[in-house]
Amino acid sequence: MDFEVQYTYTFEDYKQYNRVVGNALRHNKLRAAIAVVLMIGAAAILFRLGELIIAVLWIIVWMGALAIGIARGKRNLRKVWQSGEAMREGGVRYRFSPDALEVTTERGCNTYPYASLYRLLESPTHFYPMVSANQGLILPKASLTPQQEEFIRQKGAAYGKVSDRQRG
Repeated sequence: MDFEVQYTYTFEDYKQYNRVVGNALRHNKLRAAIAVVLMIGAAAILFRLGELIIAVLWIIVWMGALAIGIARGKRNLRKVWQSGEAMREGGVRYRFSPDALEVTTERGCNTYPYASLYRLLESPTHFYPMVSANQGLILPKASLTPQQEEFIRQKGAAYGKVSDRQRG
């Protein structure tokens, strides 16, 4: 089966891609778990020592640090999006052939044999063919027919690359 899909990324696509990839790599969950354990552990120790005011201040400081971290992450995401002309302008053309995925933008063309893909992530609305652990492509399902979606899943499964569907 050969088919082509033409698409222009949106910022919402890019945000969802980062969320799904971060969850798949466990970065988001690991960071949150470490922060919560440190905050609660230190606060519990301070409460046991009778330092109630310091414990409350500790929790307030950690909550502020988490809020700042989240805000900086969102700001950095927008900065990367705004600096990436190739993502925002001109769109991308995906050509699926029996052996490889060809990706063409106004800046050039790359061919990825399915066997060379690192992983295939799937959310309810997108596929993310990953070319490495932290670099991937964004392919909205709205641009695909059900047969094309199944073709992509089969190609990923044939090489053991399909990850369980991610919540996005």
